[in-house]
Amino acid sequence: MIRLIAAGLVAVFAAGCETDRSTQPASGEQADAEAEAVVQEEAMQIIGSLVYRQRIALPPGAVATITVFEDGPQDAALDEVASESFALNGRQVPIPFEVTVDPAIELAGNGLSLRATIDNAEGELIWTSDTAYVFERTEGVYELGDVLLAPAGPTGASLEDLTSKEWMVATISGKPVQSGTKITFSFEDGGQIRGNGGCNAFNGSYDYTDGTLSFGPMAMTRKACVGPVMQQEQTFVNVLSKATSVRFNGSDTLLLRTPEGETIAAR
Repeated sequence: MIRLIAAGLVAVFAAGCETDRSTQPASGEQADAEAEAVVQEEAMQIIGSLVYRQRIALPPGAVATITVFEDGPQDAALDEVASESFALNGRQVPIPFEVTVDPAIELAGNGLSLRATIDNAEGELIWTSDTAYVFERTEGVYELGDVLLAPAGPTGASLEDLTSKEWMVATISGKPVQSGTKITFSFEDGGQIRGNGGCNAFNGSYDYTDGTLSFGPMAMTRKACVGPVMQQEQTFVNVLSKATSVRFNGSDTLLLRTPEGETIAAR
């Protein structure tokens, strides 16, 4: 009888131990869960919007990149802390963004800086932030606000650049000018523009103030040419008359762009 009671007590004790082991996480699992909770608490999520003042549409295939650096002297090479790239898929400014700083990254100080860029489908830089956005590292969500972008490279051609030569058109919205035709235009002092659309001569007025281009009505001769040449000429005149942005794409190619993203490249 005593042996039976003792056996029963042993079985009950063993079952209780199994229950304790099954309901309590392993020490390693518990440590991992606590560590994960700490990481989530310390993560810094930077949010804001990309904006620019010019009324220019972003081209198809554009990609934005947000990069966070450890802040330091202006002449020092800054260490990258976080980066996020995303396709815009036709979106236009303002463009919201967010980038997360890994809490495991150790910094010499507590300062961060942010740079934003937009590339076209060919990977060419077309917009960039030109102001230093500096802030302190913190936990949770940090609202940076608007990040102002400027055209990449030169802010635009000067009036002296525009009036320096006769420009010959190479492409219209990326399409090469038809073989055997010659499209030209010249910005003249005094706000006049003259040229040839490949069939007819034209002239009109223009204004170039604070990097923004605008045109008055264009007058053209009425010469008739074959269909494809006339269609090309009409497309050229339509794009030219709507162009508002002008800059150099490369060393010697002048690029005129409309708010809808249509372009004229000339050399």
